[in-house]
Amino acid sequence: MSEVRPQIALMTASDTDRVLFVPAIAMFDAAEVTWEFNDRESALRGAAVVICLARANSDSSNSELAIRCARATSVPVLAVPWPDSIPTSHELLLSALDFPPELGIGVLAIGEAGMKNAALSAISILALEDERIAAWWERYRHQQTAGVLAERELP
Repeated sequence: MSEVRPQIALMTASDTDRVLFVPAIAMFDAAEVTWEFNDRESALRGAAVVICLARANSDSSNSELAIRCARATSVPVLAVPWPDSIPTSHELLLSALDFPPELGIGVLAIGEAGMKNAALSAISILALEDERIAAWWERYRHQQTAGVLAERELP
């Protein structure tokens, strides 16, 4: 029996930060996308997309996690900056934007919005090669677009 590799690898430097991935996990479960937490970069092999939490704190293992992940794999790496406090948000985003450009790390919005966008970005990447996920993605985007258009008056 072969082992099923997760489609998405979720990376954080601290087990206590796993709760911050809840918005992404809800999206993955809705799209029936497989995911797992990894605590070692070597475990990334096999995942199609990696999402790293880039938490602002004094622990450099957290702030440089996306860089280490991007060096360990050739698949897309998405970084979600997560502030420990509001005043650090801008500093956090600026440091995330300073990732080495040669590694091609995608930096999303800060906090929960960034985590949701990382999940949606990862699902859209998977949809390029998986017809089942592509069908889910198409339905989801249609529903979201219809909802936005219903809420807003266009000029």
